[in-house]
Amino acid sequence: MPIFTDKRSFVADAVFIPDSARWTDSNSEHVTPDECTLLMVDGDNNGGDVFTEDAWINDGEPFCRREWGEFSEADGGKVELLPELWIVKIDEREHWLDPDVLANCPHIYGVYVFDRKQHFHICSFEPCHELHFLGTQYDEADELQDDELRRDEINGKVLLGDAQCELVSYWSKVDIDRMLETEIAEGWLPPEGKHGGYRLSGIVSVTPDEAIEEAREANNGSPL
Repeated sequence: MPIFTDKRSFVADAVFIPDSARWTDSNSEHVTPDECTLLMVDGDNNGGDVFTEDAWINDGEPFCRREWGEFSEADGGKVELLPELWIVKIDEREHWLDPDVLANCPHIYGVYVFDRKQHFHICSFEPCHELHFLGTQYDEADELQDDELRRDEINGKVLLGDAQCELVSYWSKVDIDRMLETEIAEGWLPPEGKHGGYRLSGIVSVTPDEAIEEAREANNGSPL
């Protein structure tokens, strides 16, 4: 009697980027997402067959292999991991010195975006994440609610402080994993005394640099 097992759904975690999808301008290299093919690794980071969605659904042949964290060569392009962007909000009130900001902002968080699939080793065997600063998110004291002039004044001081922050910093993967144990919704702050974050959805860029830039633009439109 045959044994049937449920096959997991196709969830893209890699991408084939054809050479024709890459282009450059005066600033950097870019990739056109619509010209790329989404893929899924049937395995873990160390190895497994890699499938297109059509091949996965129809029990077709793998597109390529992943071995020891590297993809096999593909004609006409390159296979890479898809970025997995996360937002982490870190309680940074203790680092602020402006007494006016401290008096009017009971909670102050630095907001960062990072690719959770990327690990860096900065003078250490311990892996780190590369965090990109998006800005500061804060709560206002009750007395500011109806005072637009004071609200603008405080916000200006916060933006002035943001302009002096490092745009890129490196944090221990262990520390970030611990922070992300507190899951929050987009646009919300973590509970008092905690850090927190969430996985960012809706990003269409297929390379880490462009995905982070897309997240930065989204945050400019509506704070993440």
